[in-house]
Amino acid sequence: MEQKKVEIVSGAFLIGLAAFLLVYMRTQPWYTPHLSVIDDSSFFPTIVSWCIGALGAVQIAYALRTSPDGRAARLNLRGILLVAIWLVYAFVLTTLGFLAASFAAVLLSQLLWGERRMLVAIPVSAILPLVIYVVLGKILHVDFPQGIIPF
Repeated sequence: MEQKKVEIVSGAFLIGLAAFLLVYMRTQPWYTPHLSVIDDSSFFPTIVSWCIGALGAVQIAYALRTSPDGRAARLNLRGILLVAIWLVYAFVLTTLGFLAASFAAVLLSQLLWGERRMLVAIPVSAILPLVIYVVLGKILHVDFPQGIIPF
């Protein structure tokens, strides 16, 4: 029964996080209230926020459908730290810029989940944001926060 409570609370946390991000975005100067154009700067963060909320709702629904298993509830510290890393990422994105903030967030996420080979972690952390920047920023003309690296 305790596991079910943890699942419901974590699902509610995800829904609350999504709601917070949606409200926070509306206070930013780059936010525009329409999602009709994919190259709008608020498109990607809004979609991510809605996906986080949907995942929280799915987690609550799954917890309510499963039978109690009698196992003791365990706190997933890695999951909480991962959410914290990406929350900090959302706050420093405009200051550091997309490429620098994404590099740090992806690298920390990989290290948190056990990737110890730096010859894998660093290139992935550099290439992934760069590919996203080229595809969305240069090809689809999505505006990214420039920050300390003026591309």
